[in-house]
Amino acid sequence: MMAKPKKNANNEGTIYQRKDGRWEGSAYVLTTDGTYKRRSV
Repeated sequence: MMAKPKKNANNEGTIYQRKDGRWEGSAYVLTTDGTYKRRSV
């Protein structure tokens, strides 16, 4: 059984392995109008 990963604080983002084996990182980034949007790479 895998250990539950710790929850990241705000604005830290996350990284994980997708089902197809590739890695993906995502974070909330500040946009020019002052709001936050989730972006993945």
